Amino acid sequence: AIELAPNNSEAYYYLGWTQDLLGDKEAVKSLRQAVQLDPKNDRAWRILAYALWRQDRHSEANKAMQSAIKLAPKNLQYQKELADILLAQDKFKEAAAVYNGMKTAFPKSAEPFIGLAEIAARQSNTKLQGELLRQATVIKPTSELAWLKLAQFYSDERKLDESIRCARIALGFRPNSALNNSALAIALINADKPQDAEPYLQKSIVFATDLQQKLRSQDLLVHLHFINNKNDRAMELAKEMYKQYPNEYWAISAMSWALMCFKKYDEGFALLQKGKKLYPSDQDFDKDHLAGLVSAERYDQAKALAKKILVKKPNDTHTWMCLMTVATKTHNKKDAEEAMKH
Repeated sequence: AIELAPNNSEAYYYLGWTQDLLGDKEAVKSLRQAVQLDPKNDRAWRILAYALWRQDRHSEANKAMQSAIKLAPKNLQYQKELADILLAQDKFKEAAAVYNGMKTAFPKSAEPFIGLAEIAARQSNTKLQGELLRQATVIKPTSELAWLKLAQFYSDERKLDESIRCARIALGFRPNSALNNSALAIALINADKPQDAEPYLQKSIVFATDLQQKLRSQDLLVHLHFINNKNDRAMELAKEMYKQYPNEYWAISAMSWALMCFKKYDEGFALLQKGKKLYPSDQDFDKDHLAGLVSAERYDQAKALAKKILVKKPNDTHTWMCLMTVATKTHNKKDAEEAMKH
């Protein structure tokens, strides 16, 4: 198309978009050409922002998204994405300014309240976070995302009945949504109702529209089967996942967990090491490894791994709980007191 129409902005836009989806760094060059040929192509500016962001060129990404917004000031999604980009850089003040502007420009949208609630959460202001999420459900009572976020908030606050109520409201809008069914299942699990959660988790697998969504729900179902004392079914599902998708994150997670639950610790640890190599930026494999070491009563190794995790996440609750278990099992009063502080 470019050879036939070398001055066609749309051709460069679609080329750049495709290149960006494939992770090709030439996407920036193609999209730059698109906006040079047609500076009013707001879609090209938007995709250029994402291509620049993926190359860690954050300042340029901000400017590109702002250009898209200037061309389409009534596009809510563009403004949300600019705020998201700023939030990802921990630029809370700048992101809040965008969200507050959205409240004025789009008075019936829940999005700015959800965004501001995320900022409040990052700043450990749980009171404000809850207020903003409740406002989001009032401003737009049909916002599934607002109800799902509020369900998660109540779960974190251990207001479990409220969490289930909000998750059920979200599910009511789209009963065939994999995300909504999964959210209700998680709310029920957190409320110590694992048997009630299982049918919703099964539905989330059936309704999944992409592989990652399906595998994530299956991984959770493996864990749930163990909770419900269906150990053989858990192992069967984990083996099926790993056989089909041996390099996929959730398949590795499910299989390694199943092995450790059957006390095949070394096999599980080896699989977690594979996962760490394939997904080096992930930290959940380390947490699973830590839990496995504690279960295997390899306390010295558990303490060493916990220290490494705490360097990156010094207030991680799961890690401190594992250290508390280790301290209790080894009768180490000093370590137990330290863990209690956190």
